Amino acid sequence: MIALPFTAYEAWFLVSKGYATFCILEIALSAMALPFIVYMYRKGLFGGADMLAYVFLMVDMPWYPIAFGLRSIIPIPLLTLFYASLVVGITVPFKMLRNLTSKKFREHARELNLKGIDLIKFSATASAMTVKEYLKKRFWFPLEILREEGDLVKRELRSHFNVEEEYEDHQKAIRELVNKGKVREEDIIFVTYGVPFVVFMFAGFIVSLVVGDYPIRFLIMW
Repeated sequence: MIALPFTAYEAWFLVSKGYATFCILEIALSAMALPFIVYMYRKGLFGGADMLAYVFLMVDMPWYPIAFGLRSIIPIPLLTLFYASLVVGITVPFKMLRNLTSKKFREHARELNLKGIDLIKFSATASAMTVKEYLKKRFWFPLEILREEGDLVKRELRSHFNVEEEYEDHQKAIRELVNKGKVREEDIIFVTYGVPFVVFMFAGFIVSLVVGDYPIRFLIMW
């Protein structure tokens, strides 16, 4: 909320200079992303902190600070969301390449009969590691849920985890299966790192302030 007084002053200054429409339009454009963010939150893909970060950004800095010059016409909240998504997107090809060239990943994918789109999807999000390795990790979530059914252990694949989950709960359940002898520490499972999206939003916010929307304008003109 530190930026709020400065934004309020800028709003007063802009309105006094006849730019009230600009202020309203910037806020309205930022608000257009809210339904999408709420939808992602309800689906468990966005955390409460991620959603609140966007709302606070809308309130604190709905447009590019005029003190920095006109580096962006696009509202800062939308630009932050764009760059944050871009940062996430950049990491995906490297993860896919690493997984598809990993013997451990390919063999486990073959065991689970993953092919085509499913194979591509998991290569972009999952990491293959032993149960022993996973139980030593923090903030990692299984994309492969192990459920005890009688004398067997059923594996259920999922494309993502819910951000409201606790990784310790999953590790506790798997550790119990190991203690019962139903799962071996050498068994391979698919897991993913639970990085909060707000981390990428912070990176996107910094890029927005430094670069503005010049890259987007260049692409449009090109």
